[in-house]
Amino acid sequence: MTTINAENIQINQQREQQQFDPWSRIYIPWLSEFIGTMLFVLFCNQTYWAYLLIITIGLFEATILIALLISFANISCCYFNPALIITSMLCLGTPLLLGISILFAQFFGAFIGALLFRSILSNTAFLDIFSHLSVLKTIERSEVLQFKHLENEENLLDNFDQFSSSPFGGRLQVFLLETFCSSIFIFSQLFPTLFRQTIIEIAISAGSARLFTCSLTFLSPLGQSGNFARTLANNLIATIFIRDENYYVWRYFHLHLFIEICSTILIAAMLFKYAKNVSANNNVELNANTQIRQGLERKIN
Repeated sequence: MTTINAENIQINQQREQQQFDPWSRIYIPWLSEFIGTMLFVLFCNQTYWAYLLIITIGLFEATILIALLISFANISCCYFNPALIITSMLCLGTPLLLGISILFAQFFGAFIGALLFRSILSNTAFLDIFSHLSVLKTIERSEVLQFKHLENEENLLDNFDQFSSSPFGGRLQVFLLETFCSSIFIFSQLFPTLFRQTIIEIAISAGSARLFTCSLTFLSPLGQSGNFARTLANNLIATIFIRDENYYVWRYFHLHLFIEICSTILIAAMLFKYAKNVSANNNVELNANTQIRQGLERKIN
């Protein structure tokens, strides 16, 4: 009898270990998010090296995102973006402690990726590319630095001087546009998971959303793929390596953070509402089927 009880206890312990494997549930997702976010920041920053058109940059970033999502599909949830994991946590799809650890992995991976990118650049190229990324802004012409490759720059300067006369109106427009773009990007990657789509379909959806949002806006204070980890990492690297008083880095960072928070809350509320409605409809259908079955059984009896 004692032997049987011991065997039952051992079987239960083995089942518990199989149900919760720390390596597959915690360590592998953490490492994959770290490596994936690092590669995402490193490769996406490289796209600005060639000074391409915005639409071409969006296409390259979409391709990079699709490749990373498919590559890490078998070992991770493939977020690589703090907004996605926060939205998943708000929808109760990711445990709190695991979500916090993944957030740390994403921010740390983004910083390492930005640091590796800086290590391959000369100082002149670093200033030029990070200005094109809207990380660095000059004190004299901060709002129009990224338009220097356009031929009609003088007209843009005049328009932006008039536009900047109302600072609240300018920032409000940027906030609304970027919140919309960030929300589309989050929605495109999380919503297909509700229908159990394949990783290829999810990757194409996310890549298409990135291409659309990059084409929609070229002001883009969150133009770094709507990825707050990438934005924070690039700003930190710029702060560490830039000592020129003609540049500033953190002036609009609060806007980046507020946009990230608003877009995650908005999409989390939409997904939660949708899941609740689907659950209610399923319950109604289940009750209706049960009543029909009971009615048929009564007629048969």
